Amino acid sequence: MTHQDVNGFRYADGDWPMTDDFSRTVRIPAGITSKKQLLAVLALQLSFPNYFGWNWDAFEECLRDLSWIPNLGRIVIVHDDLPLANDVCEAATYLSILRDAMNLSEKSQSPELTVVFPSQFREMVEAAIEN
Repeated sequence: MTHQDVNGFRYADGDWPMTDDFSRTVRIPAGITSKKQLLAVLALQLSFPNYFGWNWDAFEECLRDLSWIPNLGRIVIVHDDLPLANDVCEAATYLSILRDAMNLSEKSQSPELTVVFPSQFREMVEAAIEN
């Protein structure tokens, strides 16, 4: 079962359904405690270009322009927990970038962006966003 919250994120119990040939699913494993770890996972799974700058601004820019990935209609970022939960400010920055990118993808020709968290982390995600 999944549902979408007012913050735009989806919350699911169990595995997220497989995607099609025009989608890319990125899985963020549990236990990521540093921005460096998180950006490394995202850069690898989203094939960020070599000029990626390894900071929040560069992540935001790459997420807003995915032109280097041909024939992509949708990106699904599935989290196994809330990354950076040990640092509320960093978690809030990450979530803000994801939320802004989701809003932009709805209004542009960018690939659709869907962000999924386990249902049990809903309160943590909402608390971090409000921070």
